[in-house]
Amino acid sequence: MSKLSTNSGNNDQSVPDWSAFAIGQRAWQLFSYLYDCKVSAPKEALSRVELSSAIHQRQMTDDNDEARAVSRVITALLPVVPSASEAASIELGSVKNLQPPLQSHRFSRDNIDPMLDAYSAIKQQVKGEFLQVFGHTIHDPQLQQELTGQIAIACLEALKGRLPESTEHWQSLVKNVLEEEFAEFNGLSSG
Repeated sequence: MSKLSTNSGNNDQSVPDWSAFAIGQRAWQLFSYLYDCKVSAPKEALSRVELSSAIHQRQMTDDNDEARAVSRVITALLPVVPSASEAASIELGSVKNLQPPLQSHRFSRDNIDPMLDAYSAIKQQVKGEFLQVFGHTIHDPQLQQELTGQIAIACLEALKGRLPESTEHWQSLVKNVLEEEFAEFNGLSSG
């Protein structure tokens, strides 16, 4: 490396061996990619399983599809951590760079618990106001449960997983989403 950077102090003006450097860089990229596949990917998968487990432990829903959707939204809202593959790439967007095998997220209870609390509060409000908005247009309890979950997930996503200080703000957002969903549902059922 010193030969490449300072020419080793002698007056030899020969061109450095950039091919050896490129081979070394490619080897490092491949090693980093392997690290991501063997270490980072299983860690990410385990963190996602733990998030799903936390959703089920809190008994937020009985519907597995809703639980997966909540998990997916919360994961998407978590901060992203650069992978080893990304750090090993010297030229962003180069064709020779390997695309990271996964997108790593920073799973921590400090990030996840407030989002789960927010989802619970939002879902409670959706359940409480569902009959006021939808009336008795839906008689199937399973459809009502699915709509309640979808509306709560859409609100959680719109609020970026955080409830603002002002309860009026997020509660009015939930009410608006409920009304929009009712208008769409009513338009579909009558058309």
